[in-house]
Amino acid sequence: MVRQVVGGHSHTLRRHAIQLTIQTEPLLILGEARRLYQVLEHLLQNAVKFSPHGSAIEIQLGRNDTEAWLRVRDHGIGIPPAAQQLIFDRFYRADNFNHLQISGFGVGLYLVREIITQHAGRIVITSIPDQGSTFDIYLPLVASL
Repeated sequence: MVRQVVGGHSHTLRRHAIQLTIQTEPLLILGEARRLYQVLEHLLQNAVKFSPHGSAIEIQLGRNDTEAWLRVRDHGIGIPPAAQQLIFDRFYRADNFNHLQISGFGVGLYLVREIITQHAGRIVITSIPDQGSTFDIYLPLVASL
């Protein structure tokens, strides 16, 4: 699915250096594919939207003992520390990008968190203003099918 999302946005991603790292083994999770696709799309679109042209966007997929994890990292404007506590609230938009005139309603990351939570997962953000943001998603692995 990660390859599919990245491939589906190749026209948008031409202005960025995409670094995609995926483990070779299949990572199986139970979930609604369409909703998880939306999560990946939104995180990738945000990385593009808030990063300068030509900058790297890193996408990694891996696993630990019980979870699959996805990391989307950009080298863009970042999120101020005070806003990081609020960034997943519905209609919240950090104010450090107002000068960029970037459109949006402030519901994207709210939906991302809701979808991940409904899939028994969690999302963690690490961000430094003017250096970029990293979104880590963790979802429980299926033991076996």
